[in-house]
Amino acid sequence: MKIWQRLLLFVAVYILALVLPWWLTALALVALTILVSTYVEVIFFGFLLDTLYSNQHIGLVLATIFLILVMIVRSRVRI
Repeated sequence: MKIWQRLLLFVAVYILALVLPWWLTALALVALTILVSTYVEVIFFGFLLDTLYSNQHIGLVLATIFLILVMIVRSRVRI
């Protein structure tokens, strides 16, 4: 994936995070984490959603764990 495509995805998800409810943004991030290889921007968006909607940082932790699990599964399964 080219850098301008990743940048376009980043801007699109950033707008989603500001406009849509948190759960729709979270579903979009899950889909992007699975579809795009090493979508590490999910950690940033986990922090952003925690900052906007929560007083605990559980979303950041869950986003990091989910990203690590997807990376491990991707390395073991040929997609």
